[in-house]
Amino acid sequence: ETSPDTSGDMRLLEASISAWHLAGATVEFGQQRVWFSRAIVTSAATRSFTDPMFGQNMFVANTVNSRDIGLAILSDENKYRFNYAIGVFNGMGQNLTDEGAAVSQRVPVEGSESGRTYNWNTRVKNGEVMLVARLLWKISGNPGYGEGDIQYSRKPQTALAVGYAYNPGVNVLSSIRSDIVARGIRDQMARVGNGRYLGGGIYDFQTWELDFVHKYHGWAFQAEGYWRHQKTRDNHDSGTRPFGSNGIDLGPQVNLGQAWGWYAQIGKYIIPRKLEIAVRYGITDPSTQQVNDLIKQLGVALNYTLDGTYNNRVIAEYTNITMGSGGEAPDRQPFDRVPGAGRDLIENRIAVQWQFFF
Repeated sequence: ETSPDTSGDMRLLEASISAWHLAGATVEFGQQRVWFSRAIVTSAATRSFTDPMFGQNMFVANTVNSRDIGLAILSDENKYRFNYAIGVFNGMGQNLTDEGAAVSQRVPVEGSESGRTYNWNTRVKNGEVMLVARLLWKISGNPGYGEGDIQYSRKPQTALAVGYAYNPGVNVLSSIRSDIVARGIRDQMARVGNGRYLGGGIYDFQTWELDFVHKYHGWAFQAEGYWRHQKTRDNHDSGTRPFGSNGIDLGPQVNLGQAWGWYAQIGKYIIPRKLEIAVRYGITDPSTQQVNDLIKQLGVALNYTLDGTYNNRVIAEYTNITMGSGGEAPDRQPFDRVPGAGRDLIENRIAVQWQFFF
């Protein structure tokens, strides 16, 4: 599966090999969607809104992308009430790897164009991989992962799940000055809302999620909660130290603390299999040690299904995003003295999308 990127070039989304010989141990190997949270597993074709929420993107398992390269073993959710999914992944998202990547920055040195610092021989990701696990309990029925109760269920469809991801040794030592770390890693991390990590050092991430879904008689409710423990390896562990473009030691990095978020979404097919109205709201705190940086998102959407399925739909959506401009981030100048710092930035967005799948 491929998709064009913002430059117009084609990029690989998925390429995997699967074996369904054992319903209790299906095997998938290759570049694939990571079975971690409900928001990640849900296909774009079955969403009630045009785009995922800010928090849904931010709390992906690898902090980079909803897909990754690796091996997953999972049970067939259509056959069992209690299900699991476990996986071992590269941890850097789609089409990317930083196995053995060196930690280095280029800084001006008198008498030469550039020079390397004492960080040059530090390497990470040698043998370090991302581990992911998900447990699902279908309390009643089989709600699946599509948003909205397009089937207009006559019996309650309810499920509860928990996910965990451990991704160690993620190297984002420098946001702009690193001459080793792939730019693609930094670009994708910023694209999903995790740009605050850039320049912070070498992280060991642990992310938890809890999700719930209930569908009945055209109603659909789902909610997720997230928590991320974001530990930076200190100088003794990693051999790295932050420094400015002139080579001067900058001292300890900004402490982001942890991150958390949640959202809730409810929808109702007011005309069975034809017209749905959906509302969602969520809050994300990307750094508990910083202030005035909460992200709040409210959305309302109308879905009109032309053929009674997810394949041919028109979605009209209104979204309000309130983003706090306070707080500091690693490797960047503090903004607390800039006029307006800490005030909320507000965006109102209207989108109309026609989606057609065949």
